[in-house]
Amino acid sequence: MKKINFIQTLRGIAAMLVVLYHIREIIVINGIPVGEYLFASGAAGVDLFFMISGFIMVYSTQQMEGGVQDTKRFFINRLIRVLPLYIIATVGFIYITQGSQWFSAPGHFKQLAKAFLFYPANAVDGAPFYGYPPLYVGWTLNYEMFFYLLFGLSLLGGRWRWWILSGLSAILLVIIPLLHGSFTINANTDQHYSIGYLNLITNSFIYEFLFGAVLAAWYNSKIVLPKVYAGWLLVAGIGLYAWQYFSFVRYGHGPTHWGLSTALLLAAIVTYDKTSSIRVAPVWITLGNISYSLYLLHPLVKSYMPQFFDRYQQEQLALTPSYVFLYVTLTVLVSLISYACIEQGLGNLLKKKMYHWFL
Repeated sequence: MKKINFIQTLRGIAAMLVVLYHIREIIVINGIPVGEYLFASGAAGVDLFFMISGFIMVYSTQQMEGGVQDTKRFFINRLIRVLPLYIIATVGFIYITQGSQWFSAPGHFKQLAKAFLFYPANAVDGAPFYGYPPLYVGWTLNYEMFFYLLFGLSLLGGRWRWWILSGLSAILLVIIPLLHGSFTINANTDQHYSIGYLNLITNSFIYEFLFGAVLAAWYNSKIVLPKVYAGWLLVAGIGLYAWQYFSFVRYGHGPTHWGLSTALLLAAIVTYDKTSSIRVAPVWITLGNISYSLYLLHPLVKSYMPQFFDRYQQEQLALTPSYVFLYVTLTVLVSLISYACIEQGLGNLLKKKMYHWFL
């Protein structure tokens, strides 16, 4: 299977946009909020990440026949990929920000249980976030893991998998909302289903995963756009994305907001790579490899660094524009270690155990 390095690069860029989004408010130069202008739309990296996830799910399973064994392997891989680091990062973040006493407070065990079961903190309203888990960036994993569930179930159908995925998606995103009288493609709209989890799994955010899946099917096909048209499409995709990103038009998550330009950008890049393979420097591939660690661990670095400077009475070095370089550097270093030790080391160990027990 051909390695898709441009997808890894985009994963790294998406994660880094979120990393910088969460530190944007301190980038003020001569009274000018430079960080707000450059990174206030950095949360759009989440939309890009969702589309990439859909793409990778289809691309990485194209040679699977489906059925029970492939489905079990798929679920094991996805669970080990996501959960161990999420647990470690969540516990670490709580210790840094709240201290060990947090764990003994009433109601907090329930919060942790919801987080690790990927159930939204508030499933009733507050779309598309539906509340935040103890590690606040974890709200996106609720969508991620549900799409894995949806995709994994479709694998059970073997050669019928795409029909099953399409049917399940139609039921959740079209039929149920229509019957409920609240069909919308705006991910920021609260539906107020009596069954709380339905609010998340019928949210139009899921369309972004499905769009990525469709792009992967297009990428795997033999249809190739002429190079000149692919080039102009790439220019248009980059231009529209940059315009929406910096103009703040349709600011927000979902297919009616950042998803608009993100979809065109990703489609343009995928189409161009089919005609002219995009070469990527190894450093960008590495950034993509550690993107999950970047995403989960940057809140820990952000929360601990001011405490460190305060402890050594160097408060003047914290929360300044130059501080961002240190923040990004430490986040990358911590993520490199996490990727090697937790994602690869611990992950591979757990995967072997799970394969032995269930396959």
